[in-house]
Amino acid sequence: MIHRFLDHSANERTYMSWIRMALSVAVIGLAAERVPQFGPVTSWFGPVMIGLSLALLLLATVRFQVLRKEIARQECEDDRFLRGEQLLGWMIGVTLVAILVALLRLA
Repeated sequence: MIHRFLDHSANERTYMSWIRMALSVAVIGLAAERVPQFGPVTSWFGPVMIGLSLALLLLATVRFQVLRKEIARQECEDDRFLRGEQLLGWMIGVTLVAILVALLRLA
C-alpha cells in the first residue's frame, strides 16, 4: 500500500484537471485560427491562448511536483501555494476575457 495514498491521488486528480484546462485553452486558440469569422482577432488570439496554455501547464506541473515531494515527506502546508493558485485563477480569468473579446470582436 502506498503511504498517504489519498493525498497523492488527490494531488494527481488536481494536476489532471489543470492539464485538461490547459488543453482546452490551447484547443480554443487553435480553433480560432481555423475559423474565418474571427477576422483580425486571429492575429493575436491563437498565440495568446497557446501561450496561456503553456504557462498553465508549467505552473501546474511545478505545483504537482512540489506537493508530491511534500506529501511524501509529510510536510504539507495548506497556504503554501496560495499565490500560485491565485496566479492560475487570474490566468483563467484573462483567458475568459480574451475569449469574450474575440467573440464580441472588440479588438
